[in-house]
Amino acid sequence: MPQERQPWWETEGVLDGNRPHEPVAFMRRRGGCHEDIEEHYERLFSEAGAREIAEASYNFVEFGFFKGLGLEAEKLEMERAGRFTSHLHKHGVRAGFYTQWGSIFTDTFFHEFPEARDWVQIGADGRPIEYGDRIHQYFRWRGCPGNPEVIAFIKSVCKLAIEEYGPDVIYFDNMCLFEGHDTLCYCDHCRTGFGAYLQENFPTPQSRWERFGLWRVDGIDLPPFRPWSDYTETPRPIIDPVMQEFIEFRCEQLADAWHEVYEYIQSVDPEVGLMGNPSFPRKYNERLTSGIDFWRLRKTPAMYYMENAVGPVGIRDDAISSNAHGYKYGRALGENVRFVPCGGSDVPGLIFCEGLAFNDGSGTLGRGYEPYLEFFRANRDGFYRDVEPASDVAVLRHDGSLTLRWHEAYTVMRLAQQQLLCGGIPWMPMWGQQLLDGTLDRYKVLVVPGCACLADDELEAIRRFVEGGGAVVILENAGTYAEDHRQISRWRFAPLFQSIANGDDFAMRYDTRTGPGTFAGRRRMEADCGKGRAVYIPQVRFERDAMPTYSELGGYGGLQHLRLSPTWQVFPQAVIRAAKLDLWVNGPDALFCEVLKKADDGPTLLHLVNYSDEPVRRGAQVLLGDAGWAPRLYVPDQSHEPADVEMVETRRGAVVRLPAFARYALMVLERKA
Repeated sequence: MPQERQPWWETEGVLDGNRPHEPVAFMRRRGGCHEDIEEHYERLFSEAGAREIAEASYNFVEFGFFKGLGLEAEKLEMERAGRFTSHLHKHGVRAGFYTQWGSIFTDTFFHEFPEARDWVQIGADGRPIEYGDRIHQYFRWRGCPGNPEVIAFIKSVCKLAIEEYGPDVIYFDNMCLFEGHDTLCYCDHCRTGFGAYLQENFPTPQSRWERFGLWRVDGIDLPPFRPWSDYTETPRPIIDPVMQEFIEFRCEQLADAWHEVYEYIQSVDPEVGLMGNPSFPRKYNERLTSGIDFWRLRKTPAMYYMENAVGPVGIRDDAISSNAHGYKYGRALGENVRFVPCGGSDVPGLIFCEGLAFNDGSGTLGRGYEPYLEFFRANRDGFYRDVEPASDVAVLRHDGSLTLRWHEAYTVMRLAQQQLLCGGIPWMPMWGQQLLDGTLDRYKVLVVPGCACLADDELEAIRRFVEGGGAVVILENAGTYAEDHRQISRWRFAPLFQSIANGDDFAMRYDTRTGPGTFAGRRRMEADCGKGRAVYIPQVRFERDAMPTYSELGGYGGLQHLRLSPTWQVFPQAVIRAAKLDLWVNGPDALFCEVLKKADDGPTLLHLVNYSDEPVRRGAQVLLGDAGWAPRLYVPDQSHEPADVEMVETRRGAVVRLPAFARYALMVLERKA
């Protein structure tokens, strides 16, 4: 699955610059552009513009190549992209060609490709799916990635780009269905493909009966539903088994098409990379609305533009906005996946230092980055390459639960992640599939945040983990349904707590067919189980009211779901008590940390990033599980030499007191001789 040779963005790292990706033709067709847009573009895409990017220390920039108006309609834009690529290469900067994933402009595209009228995605109402977004673009339709002719055309655009204009990366925007569309695709290819999917996955009458209550599936049609109105702006679970399978089919369809395009690009020129914008991670159900399933996508080596709607990084709206969780997803998915951020920050040094801590130095620069970039360049191989996660805590990202009970599972998961970040506890995300592949054995603590729909084998893996000496912290409605959202008689985590409660305490009850389930003895619980420990916390959100909708979460950029309640530390403290952590940080809420380890028994690396405008005051603490460490601390905006640190041995290990620093510090921990 991984490449034999790492791409340049892994070895060198990527610092993503900025140039417009929209062609002049589109800007004028959409309306509202500036009157001197062509003169502005000529300045930006000149050799002077390329020199400006290089002098600002960026090593990569993506910009417009093909929007979907047509190959002839956009020929002038393509030629400009080719000239600018030559300028960039002259100054040592790599070029990424912005290309649309199946965008079709009806005014011009059908003139060049009349047959493309059969390529478009069709909504449940039988009409072509239009680009909604914030400005209704009725003239812009989308091709279906389940149609082989669409993928063949995308390949032809890649071939043209590579052979005629020489990019380093092909970047596909909107490689998904995205925000605002209220239908999925019901074209003939999707209907035929879904029928074949059902036959393949449910080949026997018994398997069909157990899944659907039917002995045959050849009469099942695509389920008509509105993903946005009915399942995003309404906190409604997905209980229909056909709908559940249709979501799986679409995720598989998109991942297969994405990998097919990657393999084609590699066949044309193995030096050219692939990049996409999957609109991930967002506050809506990506697998439902967009067909985005990163566990499937991880097989394809690519960069991804992390348009995760965090807005400016820093403190705003009484919450901390960061890319940390997105970067962590990329690391958890393995070496094939590299995220680069969307947006920036007005806080000097923050957006780049966030990339230092959580993304091996890749990201973007912002302002005030100079001392940190100098430190990175001097220490890239020593501290930022060949590193691996070293956290004691895993936070489960369970796609099954997120898909079927999104509002509940997402809200609890993101708040748990945020509370751990604010509590100074290093953690890593873990996909549900990793419960079964041995990944869980790396950790001391597993957090199960509102994952209602766990499978039997996943629950068994968690039980074995706890009985073998691990700790599990279970939050809110985790374990209250079966894998496919069937109601159950007994809470699924009851076996872990049977030493402190009787069986009646765990009897499940449901007020409605779709509402959240609960059990009679629902309360804060802690119990020993085998050699390990289980903890249940019934509430981590502000209030136990109805789950918020997308709009109630603040829509695209709102941060309401990340605000900390007065009692927010209950959960992080429970994690600390559940197992003896090797390392955590006691400091201000805005001081986030990441812990990594150099390969081949190298040092442990603790990255510290301050998201506040105010410096971290002297006295923040790093707590170590034992006193056998020799710490070195680097504060790049003060010196590139190690700073003096004070370490005090305690009954539980050791405490290192940190000096004051503005934005970023790196602690290197090696064992004493």
